Amino acid sequence: MSEATPLLSVSGLSASYGPTRVLFDVSLGVNRGETVTVVGRNGAGRSTLVKAIAGRVARTGSITLDGDEIAGQPAFRVARSGVAYVPESREIIADLTVEENLILGEPVGRVPAGRFPWSIARSYDLFPRLAERRRAPAGVLSGGEQQMLAFARALMGQPRLLIVDEPTEGLSPLMVQLIADTIVKLRDAGLSILLVEQKLDIALDVAARVYVLGRGEIVFSGSPDELRAAEDIRRTWIEV
Repeated sequence: MSEATPLLSVSGLSASYGPTRVLFDVSLGVNRGETVTVVGRNGAGRSTLVKAIAGRVARTGSITLDGDEIAGQPAFRVARSGVAYVPESREIIADLTVEENLILGEPVGRVPAGRFPWSIARSYDLFPRLAERRRAPAGVLSGGEQQMLAFARALMGQPRLLIVDEPTEGLSPLMVQLIADTIVKLRDAGLSILLVEQKLDIALDVAARVYVLGRGEIVFSGSPDELRAAEDIRRTWIEV
């Protein structure tokens, strides 16, 4: 068995909103080609964690991507370095068409080697519904269709790492399964993924490793099977 190759390494990460500190010395990692999930109760700091990695909140500590330090960079430079972020709010541009949103996701300039190759055609293969609605304004899409578009637009940046925050929140059971299947397809294609997901069954089914965040700190790190067996951790930090 070959040794895992680190892609994302986070060490001693703390993050704040103004004077309010939310994360406390968090350390975690994602290996190349690996899917890692972060779970925990609402308010534990999960979304703040991925926003900090993506450069969207004030943070201290070390964040390296393929050995390069990105902790001090603004969000647009983090994105250009190869981190694609799908926020919980999706942030599609409502007045532009589906295809125009995808075009906006294309990288600026030459794409360095080692990126996950993507195109509009691949987006339509992955999400045929987007092909059907490619000329429709993004603002008239359903919630599930907007989530498809948010995924596809992020992938258009040819990322090294895809960060996804609560992709199944508020979706129908059918759409939840479609999004879960999409994550599996991207994982199996070799994309490195850091996923925040509240639905524990999905989080554990798609991941190689899982972190539990509680009150802004990592309280568990291990395999999905280890978390399934850790009843005390689930009862204390995850289950309502």
